[in-house]
Amino acid sequence: MKAKFMKKIFLLSILALGLGISGQAHADYSDAFKNGIMQELLNITSSSQGNSYGKSSLTFTQDGSTDGLETLVASYPKSQHKEVRASLKQLYEAFPQVARSVGIPTNDLSSAVAAVIAGAYMAYNNISLNDDYVKPMANQFKAHLENSRFFDGMSNREKKSMYDQMVMVGMTLAVGQSLNQSNPNSQTTAQLREAGKQILEAILKVDADRVRITAQGISY
Repeated sequence: MKAKFMKKIFLLSILALGLGISGQAHADYSDAFKNGIMQELLNITSSSQGNSYGKSSLTFTQDGSTDGLETLVASYPKSQHKEVRASLKQLYEAFPQVARSVGIPTNDLSSAVAAVIAGAYMAYNNISLNDDYVKPMANQFKAHLENSRFFDGMSNREKKSMYDQMVMVGMTLAVGQSLNQSNPNSQTTAQLREAGKQILEAILKVDADRVRITAQGISY
């Protein structure tokens, strides 16, 4: 990625989680993130009981909708919408290459969950994550989520929106963490750690310190 874009993403890694900013934009994003996608993920990971009607489909087809992107963009002041939209879109478009490099499919909700968890884990622990650890974790989520009835009746567009948001937030955190490791800043480290903690604990419902990602996948 170009240096100029990387600098934008470094800033975005703080803004995108309602951290490092003050006022209404902070509150709006925090509420939207916690009450929207986080609640959906919380429902999935806490209420899967097995689906006697067969496995739920986690995949979707690209249909050109941008609901997920616009949901994230809307949390910012209008003066920032153009720049934020462009940065998030470019980061989202980089995900297929990342997915191929770690061996996970695109357009699959299990990959998106793995992406946001991986990004949060790296941010919380101030580390890089071995690429070989991502696929086993994604496979775990796939096996779990396919047996959830949460996705029954969910439209293609709704799946894409959920996927898009998770991918963009996960990539934002991962890139922000990578940049912070290259150019450490104590305030940014603390902000990324807090963002990672919020995501891990909201999704997995355990203390973030208990979460481990290894070659065997995720455990907590």
